[in-house]
Amino acid sequence: MSFVNPSCCSFSPLVIHLIPRDGIGGVEAAARSLPSGLYPGLRFQKYFLAKNSESHGQHAWDCAGVFRSENHPRNVIQALLWLHQYPPQLLIASLWRSYAVLLIHKLLHPRCRVVCFLHCNRPVHLVDWLLAFGAMMLATEIWNDSSTTLRSRVPLRWQCKSRVISFVLQRQASVTSQFPLPRFVFWGRLAAQKGLDRALKIIATLKRDVANIQFQIIGPDGGERGELEKLAVQLGLNGTVFFLGPRNHEEIRSLAACASFYLQTSVFEGMAVSVVEAMQLGLVPVVTPVGEITRYCHDSVNALLANSVDSSSIANRIKMLIDDPCLYAQLRQEAVRTWADAPTYHEDVLSRCRSLLTA
Repeated sequence: MSFVNPSCCSFSPLVIHLIPRDGIGGVEAAARSLPSGLYPGLRFQKYFLAKNSESHGQHAWDCAGVFRSENHPRNVIQALLWLHQYPPQLLIASLWRSYAVLLIHKLLHPRCRVVCFLHCNRPVHLVDWLLAFGAMMLATEIWNDSSTTLRSRVPLRWQCKSRVISFVLQRQASVTSQFPLPRFVFWGRLAAQKGLDRALKIIATLKRDVANIQFQIIGPDGGERGELEKLAVQLGLNGTVFFLGPRNHEEIRSLAACASFYLQTSVFEGMAVSVVEAMQLGLVPVVTPVGEITRYCHDSVNALLANSVDSSSIANRIKMLIDDPCLYAQLRQEAVRTWADAPTYHEDVLSRCRSLLTA
């Protein structure tokens, strides 16, 4: 592991953000939008518990464990030793594996300010719930990716020390046409949480009445790709649905520019960063009303909400929108406008860090 010694770079307070690995996902994408480095009033550095074979343009100050498994105990031990050698004034932990490190470090260094950062409106399993509960109990502040996550996961007695952090990763110009085409796109991990089986059924229903329909699915396999590919064949979607694998930000922008709709039928969500990005790019989201999506996606205003388990209902509404370019243009404009004045993750996190360090 190579890194810049943070203690010799500045006399400013050191802030460390612990993340299990530098991968593809909302947490990691948000973290990359705030590079490690010197900022007014503080030094900010990211520490990834596990080594990642993929390169996402890590900053020279980013640190990572030597083993690729997030569950390798030596990665945890190494992180704790590193934090002991270069003790931060503020430690932020995202996701349950990082909460374990936060808990041990806080017990060993009681004066260190710590932040428990929650990124989903429900725990993924019992261990997540237990570690998050402990981290929230010891936390100086609890950060949340959305108000839905705050209400769902933070006990009432700790909500007074909780904050919602903006997950607008950057200000982006729209890239899509105002004229609707039957082109759909999704980006994110191909995991059960995303409910992509339902998205495929919507596309299959729509295909009966709409010609030249396409659905491009972007992202790494989260355990569901094989089953989704089988379902696509069963539904007769050969030549309609394309599994493109992971793509970088610029490639996603290029693919989005050729689409009109962002289709995501998640079972549950926190903030749903990809939906926010899609709206900024000028895509009309077709989404299930789960998590924070219900706060910023409004049916027939800036989005279409798939409320029913019946795919034919939402498919009919999509077809009506394709057939009405004026109405589509209105929804598209409202989707873009939704995030026009929102602060970015970069700005919000640095602002909260400065407040905690000077409190």
